[in-house]
Amino acid sequence: MTKNIIEAKHSDVDDIKEDINSLKSNTIELARHVKEAGSHKTEDITEAASKRFKALTTQGKEQLKNMESKIKAKPLQSIAVAFIAGLVFDALLKRR
Repeated sequence: MTKNIIEAKHSDVDDIKEDINSLKSNTIELARHVKEAGSHKTEDITEAASKRFKALTTQGKEQLKNMESKIKAKPLQSIAVAFIAGLVFDALLKRR
């Protein structure tokens, strides 16, 4: 009877070892999947940021060209507006 109990305990220990090894391999597999998913997400975010940066750069260049054409069309008015804006900013900064 004692022999049967010892064999049963060894069997239980072997089952626990198998479960631990299975858990270990599943954890490694899960970590690999999480890493791959994170890598893909990082690539997606980087690509989206790059596209947004290019769009903003293009938009900024268009705005700059638009402003240049307006300044060339009315140079005296542009100088007056810039001068007045400078006075306003100076007055605001002196109040602090």
